[in-house]
Amino acid sequence: KKEDDVFRILFVGRLSLRKGIPYLLQAWNELDLKNAELLLVGSLSKDVRPLLGRYRRKKNFELRGYLSDPVKVFNSASVFVCPSIEEGSALVTYEAMACGLPVIATVNAGSLVRDGKEGFLTPIRDVEALKEKIEFLYENAEKRGEMGRAARERVSSFTWDRYGDNLVKAYERVAS
Repeated sequence: KKEDDVFRILFVGRLSLRKGIPYLLQAWNELDLKNAELLLVGSLSKDVRPLLGRYRRKKNFELRGYLSDPVKVFNSASVFVCPSIEEGSALVTYEAMACGLPVIATVNAGSLVRDGKEGFLTPIRDVEALKEKIEFLYENAEKRGEMGRAARERVSSFTWDRYGDNLVKAYERVAS
C-alpha cells in the first residue's frame, strides 16, 4: 500500500542509454508536475552520468543505487516506466505489475502489458508519447488504480512454476 499522496514515477534497472533513460528524463523535466517525483533505482552506467548532472538538482528527482530488495520502492510508486530501446522481456515489468502498478513501457521492453489495459505501450525514443501517458495517469487516479489492479491480475499466472511446466511441455513436443 502506498503511504503518501505523491505521484511517484519509478524506474528500476540499469541506468543506461539502452534503457531509454534520456527520454524519460526529458519527458519528466518537460512535464514539471506538482506533488510528483521521479525515482530512478539501479546501478549507473557511465554513458548516462553526464546526462544525469542536468537533472540531479531538481527537487522532484531522486537517484538511488542498486537495491537487492526493491519491493518497498515498488510499493511507494504510482506508476512504473520502462522506456527501453532494446530488451528481452524486462523482469522488472513483471515485478511492477505484481505490486499492482500500471506500467508505461516501450514496445521493445518485452512487457506483458496490453496497451490501455494494464498500462500503456509507447514507441521507443518518443518523449511526447511518454509525456502523454504519464500525464494521463497523473490526472486520472481512478484509471491508474484500475490499470494497477488489472496488472496484478494479469501477471499472477506468470509464475516460475508455470514457466517450467510450459518449457517441459515444449521439450516433450520437440522430442516426440
